[in-house]
Amino acid sequence: MSPAGKDAPAEERFEDLDLFGAWLFTVLDESCSGSVPLLHFAKAVGGQSVDRPRQLNWLMGFDASEDGQVTAPEVGEGFKRLIQYQVDRFMAVDANGDAALSASEYALSYAGRNGEDQEAAEKRLALAFARLDLNGDGRIVLAEAESVYRRNYISSYWARAILGRLRSLDVDGDEQLQSAEIESGLSLRDPVEVPADGAGRQESEISPLHDALGLNADPVTFRQVSRSLFGRSVAQRFAIEALLQPILSPDCSASQTESGGGSSIESGGD
Repeated sequence: MSPAGKDAPAEERFEDLDLFGAWLFTVLDESCSGSVPLLHFAKAVGGQSVDRPRQLNWLMGFDASEDGQVTAPEVGEGFKRLIQYQVDRFMAVDANGDAALSASEYALSYAGRNGEDQEAAEKRLALAFARLDLNGDGRIVLAEAESVYRRNYISSYWARAILGRLRSLDVDGDEQLQSAEIESGLSLRDPVEVPADGAGRQESEISPLHDALGLNADPVTFRQVSRSLFGRSVAQRFAIEALLQPILSPDCSASQTESGGGSSIESGGD
């Protein structure tokens, strides 16, 4: 049976934090052990370290049992706590206590860019407010804020997880992805020797993954890949996932069979 969240419909997996957490955990649990070391989880989903209290607090939100390991349920619950904290801070500027933010209240928490003139700042403020005011009634209520934060977090951590797995294909460690590395790593074609500088590749030979990412250069830097991953539609995300299945979803059936087989031998031994 597929791990929880792996085959959930697109509309559900990218809206429901428990389903998304289960999918993310499946991607990170390469050893099929049922838990992921806390520090590995932190690095895998964004290069987080624990050298500052704020980063440590962020990380510990995903380890409710405080055992140094992260499980699938803890991922979903960790995201819920993180988003609730962010939403509570966001809604704290509700000056009149009506459980909604007007444009003027929202402006109190909006950070404009340094050196930005007033007209440009007002335009950016209006656009930012509109992205949160989902029904266009001129107010941002709690449910709208939660929905936007949830979608943004899921989109962001999906991109981080995909980027982390793509880094495993960079066999020469040059912070770039070549079509040859992708083809070899994903078994799209017979394994080939990765050229040192990507020379000799024709534009028509770029990998299907390059096409899915909207990148036609070969090689591409991870900075380019990262920018391409953020903001993808649900359909585009699934197209990218389909190409990455060989490295995205570990086959745990072998480990489970071995584990089950070991138990049978022990129980049936003389």
